[in-house]
Amino acid sequence: MTQLSVVIITLNEAHNIRRCIESVTFADEIVVVDSGSTDNTVEIAKGYTNSVYHQDWLGFGPQKNQAISKATHEWVLVIDADEVVGDKLAQSIKSAIHINQHNIAFSIQRQSFFCGRLIKYGDWRDDWVLRLFRPSEAKFSAALIHESLVCSGKVKKLSGMLTHYTQASLSASLTKMNAYSDLNAKCLLAKNKSPGICTALMHYWWTFLRGYVFKCGFLDGRHGFLLAQLSALGSYMKYVKAGFKEGEAKDA
Repeated sequence: MTQLSVVIITLNEAHNIRRCIESVTFADEIVVVDSGSTDNTVEIAKGYTNSVYHQDWLGFGPQKNQAISKATHEWVLVIDADEVVGDKLAQSIKSAIHINQHNIAFSIQRQSFFCGRLIKYGDWRDDWVLRLFRPSEAKFSAALIHESLVCSGKVKKLSGMLTHYTQASLSASLTKMNAYSDLNAKCLLAKNKSPGICTALMHYWWTFLRGYVFKCGFLDGRHGFLLAQLSALGSYMKYVKAGFKEGEAKDA
């Protein structure tokens, strides 16, 4: 009988991990790979599964690939600690892996909450993520951030919803934006790109207009405005930080 492993990477997710794991207890195996939590994330996870491991942080793509290597079953579902699998999606997943023997991957629709409100428009509208797959046929890219699943073959869509409870507060959103812009800046420098302030400003305005105007983020009210501004600021800071670090390297 086809079996399923759920894989979760964590870092200080004590406020999320219980809800996440309880939504996937239908799986045959739950694998948690922690990168050094200082809260009780690991203790909570061990209350649900014996497959809890430590791995120093490698970057999103490599970290997920390392976690997937711990899974022992034919199918893998990768979710984040702040995500929850809905009942309809759970049934879809179970049906897909038992009936569709020739498929290698499935895409899942995701809805996201920002500062306590469900976001229906903007850049998060129509969000489909590739998360259910055969690990023998697919793996994540080596990207440190914005990793993608690389697979060959046709991808089908599942019914049901994956709910993402991200960025519970504005201060948490700013902290995350700052951390992610650091990673994105490193990626730019690794590609030998030399952004200037004009490039940074151009990306700021394009990101804001895309999410808030062209993708109707304004229909989400003040939450839509804040989200579009945060996305734009993150894009701006990515280029500013890359340019600043490049300048520091030349001056050294």
